[in-house]
Amino acid sequence: MSLLSSFVFAIGLCLVTSFSTYAGAAVVSNEDREQAIRNGRVWVQPTWMKENATGKDFLFDSEFQMSQGPALEKRDEVFAQPEVDCLMTEDSAKKSSGGQTLKFYCELQNLKKVTKPKHDLVKIKYNFSDGEISGELLGTRLFWALGFYADRVYLLDHVNCFGCTGDPFRDKRLDPTTLKSPRVFKQTSVERKLEGKEIEFISESGEKSQGFNFEELMNFVPEDSAAKLKEQTHREALRLLAVFIRHSDNKADNQAVTCLGSKKSKQACDGEVALMIHDLGLTFGGGFREGENGEWIASKSNYIDWNKEKVWDDAKSCRAYLGLSPDGS
Repeated sequence: MSLLSSFVFAIGLCLVTSFSTYAGAAVVSNEDREQAIRNGRVWVQPTWMKENATGKDFLFDSEFQMSQGPALEKRDEVFAQPEVDCLMTEDSAKKSSGGQTLKFYCELQNLKKVTKPKHDLVKIKYNFSDGEISGELLGTRLFWALGFYADRVYLLDHVNCFGCTGDPFRDKRLDPTTLKSPRVFKQTSVERKLEGKEIEFISESGEKSQGFNFEELMNFVPEDSAAKLKEQTHREALRLLAVFIRHSDNKADNQAVTCLGSKKSKQACDGEVALMIHDLGLTFGGGFREGENGEWIASKSNYIDWNKEKVWDDAKSCRAYLGLSPDGS
């Protein structure tokens, strides 16, 4: 039995992951958000898993290529090339990009020759040595292979950004001097969000918030007993997988509640709800540790550190251990 199939089979899962672009957000009441989490799913059976697979092992069809990731959609075939051209616009320069990882949003130029999308923005990360790019590549491929919802992340040799400054993460503006001769960013990643509307809510502090913490994931479950048991099993599997990959930066904002229904619907959500980890950058390392001055130091994509970390706090009682986190769940 392979490591991949052993992991899925041992947890007792049974669940086509669909991927694509993020298309806005729906702001709902906290009560509606809780109900969305109750109705949501974390796992669906991958399309490449043969339906008649039973017994000791899962069977995979010939299309399953984990190293290549999910098959490219028509508009994303450009990502199979070593380099991509994109355009920094006034709108993309203003788009928020929090955190500390170097990234920016830009509009893909190649798409104009294929279809006619408007303002088709993608997220570009451009500091490979940081470890976040490799962490997201590993994490999203593993989640996709196992059947958990994930964004699409691809590695690119070069991104030629027309209109970019030398450091678009900190210097957020359109640089007219590079509109004809682009800035070149090497060893980058490009990210496509899961298609749908991300469900947000107004927190008690009056701020717009998103996502869920792992306590809420286990508290807000279906009311039907059969559906509850099934979903609890899948959600426990997601939590165990989060421990396995060392998803230490697991604050609520790094998870997402996404409606997979119509993007044009006036309703907050008229389709299925996907519950997912949408930031898998700080993974496959040693997690967080406190520095001499009380600061938090993160270890990302570091096999030596990752190999030292334990999965179980108490294996007999099936209690997993995720380690320290400044504001995790």
